[in-house]
Amino acid sequence: MGQRVWILQDNLIESLSDKLAQEGVDSVWDWRVDSHEDPIARGDVVLLWQPSADGDAAAACAIAEIIRPAFYSPNEKTNFLFNLKIRKVFETPITRNEIRRAMPGSQQEPLIMRKNRGRIIARLTDQQWEVIRSLRPELQEI
Repeated sequence: MGQRVWILQDNLIESLSDKLAQEGVDSVWDWRVDSHEDPIARGDVVLLWQPSADGDAAAACAIAEIIRPAFYSPNEKTNFLFNLKIRKVFETPITRNEIRRAMPGSQQEPLIMRKNRGRIIARLTDQQWEVIRSLRPELQEI
């Protein structure tokens, strides 16, 4: 796999699904990061993760692409942002349970699957990405 794939979650976005419905495909978003130690780069693929209070309803709602890596922004609390462009909004989000069924064993599942709070950036392994890609035909093109 040439590009890296990340899952992003930000609890400050009240309803990721609503924001995606309003702004749609090809919209460009600023995404806050607490640090930029991870090498997120232009062209990397991103799954946007909607957390859920009950956990089981948590899901990947969209796929995006990094169009500008982390940059300093003195107007933000965290001081770093990166820009991403929405490429696809899933008609049916990929739920935590769906991923767990396809990826048995807690050691294999992405860290974000075990956390439900906060601003999270988690890099997927090639194996994790291949399993998630297999769950939606539209991801085969990516």
